[in-house]
Amino acid sequence: MPKVEAWGSYRQSRKIGGSRPWNKYGVKTFQSYRLDLNQDTDLIEFAKDLSSGEMPAEARAYVEDLLDDAPESRQHLMGFLFFHEIIDGEQIHEGVTLSFGRKHQKRYCDRLDFVFEAPVLNGQAGSFSKLRIYVDIFQGVKPPLWETECDGRR
Repeated sequence: MPKVEAWGSYRQSRKIGGSRPWNKYGVKTFQSYRLDLNQDTDLIEFAKDLSSGEMPAEARAYVEDLLDDAPESRQHLMGFLFFHEIIDGEQIHEGVTLSFGRKHQKRYCDRLDFVFEAPVLNGQAGSFSKLRIYVDIFQGVKPPLWETECDGRR
């Protein structure tokens, strides 16, 4: 198995494919769905609404371009839902990631991820408590263009 881990680390460290640290380390994905972007337009609109906050201009321009309604833009868009458990220190959260992206130079991916989390207390998922947003345009091996964390209780 070490070869698999090394290969995953190799790919992730170079941002090859869709792997990103926030959806790999301490995360157990137990269900994933590929969105049908002709039918799941409500999730695209939801993502646009979530992105309308205090995002810097460059990140906002990327999100608008990525989620553009034009058919020629939409043909490269990919969307996924990942249901997962996240271990954050000693706290366990259940969550779902609404993820959009597109291939960049055939081997890399641009990503827009919304990670919704709820703490697990006494074996049961509690109320929504945290949203993390990552705007990660492929720019070589660099941190995301923009990221934020919001308290879900507001």
